[in-house]
Amino acid sequence: MIVEKDGSTYGSLKGAVTVSHSDFFSYVPSGSSFVSGLESVDGTLQMRDYNGELHPITAQDSKGHSLKAWPQHDIDGDGIIYYPSTSGTAQIPSDNYDTYVEYKLVDIFETGGLWDQRFNTELFSSPGGGFKGNDFKTGGANAPWAWNDGNDGIVQGGEFATDPAKLADNYFDGVGNLSRTYTDNKYNSSAGGVVTVYQNCSYTGYAVALPAGDYTLAQLKSYGIVNDDLSSVRLDNGYKITFYQNDNFGGESVVVTGNNSCLGGFNDKASSIKISAI
Repeated sequence: MIVEKDGSTYGSLKGAVTVSHSDFFSYVPSGSSFVSGLESVDGTLQMRDYNGELHPITAQDSKGHSLKAWPQHDIDGDGIIYYPSTSGTAQIPSDNYDTYVEYKLVDIFETGGLWDQRFNTELFSSPGGGFKGNDFKTGGANAPWAWNDGNDGIVQGGEFATDPAKLADNYFDGVGNLSRTYTDNKYNSSAGGVVTVYQNCSYTGYAVALPAGDYTLAQLKSYGIVNDDLSSVRLDNGYKITFYQNDNFGGESVVVTGNNSCLGGFNDKASSIKISAI
């Protein structure tokens, strides 16, 4: 779930991405500013009133790993409908068909939790996040830090969890001035960056966040950035970026000190860049 801070108690729900085997599916609620980005929006995120508040409705495939927004999955025969616990206690379904069962979320990062267990060879085939298999040998399920869409381009395996702002900024357009600097990221404290460069004007195309530093063409390519392919940029306050026409900081250059939706004469010309505090 992607929630924008808007000054309200819970913020504004803008979009959601779910995992279905080796594919991710993206959804937006009615009225969201989010639209298709590098990936097409797959449907509308339906909402339902529960205890006087609207909640998004998702649905899990029976006896499988696929999660989508309802009604792309729906109950056909047996099924269980879960609701957030109002008491902090999880309930046990009474039967294979139960229309009201309260669930409780479990903190992956609690002491002894799933993240702490990532080196446990009785649970994982490797710290990379694949659960150890049984009848299915190498398994088929993965922890969040191993979730991967097989064909979503610049978003790498595991970044669904380790760099969710990158996923949101690439899967959707219309995200606004989304900061890529994390205040808390227990999966990867070095994820994100103070500057986000975009492939196309108007902050569209692929989006890559970079920390302060100097980047040759080879280093840019290691982030998935293509030579002569950048056209807009967002910056955190207090930073500047210098685009260079040639590799190794040579040729023409332009300095940008604030958000720029189109680099004009420097569109598709950058082969190296420098990012520093002002």
